[in-house]
Amino acid sequence: MKNNLLKTILISWSIVSFVYIIYITWNDFKVKEVKVAYQAGITKTLNQIIKQTQSVGCKPITIQNNGKKLELVNAQCLPSNKTDTVNNKNEK
Repeated sequence: MKNNLLKTILISWSIVSFVYIIYITWNDFKVKEVKVAYQAGITKTLNQIIKQTQSVGCKPITIQNNGKKLELVNAQCLPSNKTDTVNNKNEK
């Protein structure tokens, strides 16, 4: 009787442990996959923004999300203050 009870407990413990290990492994896999997909989405979005900003020349592009708007322009189109800074230093 004691022997059968011990076997039953060991088998039950083994099954529960196995199921728990599978659950943890599956959860870890899902979290890692979501993180990889999230990073891929960010990279794709940024690449699209860069490509669109470069393709329109010096015209601003509008980005919208949840009712918020943002206008972006290629920084190469903005006037540079480097020459102004150099001229100001020479004047002093």
